[in-house]
Amino acid sequence: NNVSQNIDKIKVWANSYKEVSDGEICLVVINPNKDEINLLSTIGIVVYPYILQTNETINNSRLAYQIETLDKLDWSWVLITDVFDVIFQDDPFPKMTQGDITVASEGIYHSEEPWNIDVIQKSYPNKVELVKNKEIYCSGVIGGRKKSIIELLTQMDIIVMSGIKGHDI
Repeated sequence: NNVSQNIDKIKVWANSYKEVSDGEICLVVINPNKDEINLLSTIGIVVYPYILQTNETINNSRLAYQIETLDKLDWSWVLITDVFDVIFQDDPFPKMTQGDITVASEGIYHSEEPWNIDVIQKSYPNKVELVKNKEIYCSGVIGGRKKSIIELLTQMDIIVMSGIKGHDI
């Protein structure tokens, strides 16, 4: 959301991908205006606009919008990334052909990262012991076969929506 406010970050992300790959760039955008959609289109981004229609936060709702978008795309392989946290240095797709799903690791455990353990404590208090010594996998970098990614995002969405409300997951 807030495309106009974040256009410079979006351009860095999109241009870094264009430098390493000739694949299409698609952006799921929440609550855009016409000018923002046009701006993204002029820089070569396929826009899938959605209006937030839930009491959930954008962060918690995005999985459903990503699933809906992927269903519409005629692609075999996909990569879903956070826009602000990723700069491409190489084409990611050749590295993803080893299996159905590729997910980046944060390289630390939930108990070692204050934001993550806080989310678990507030949203899933009965799961803290189960996950505190488990490695964090980054939901902001997920790629692979489209069908497998849709299945994974669907499972993630069910988990997110089952948490205690009031905190971004």
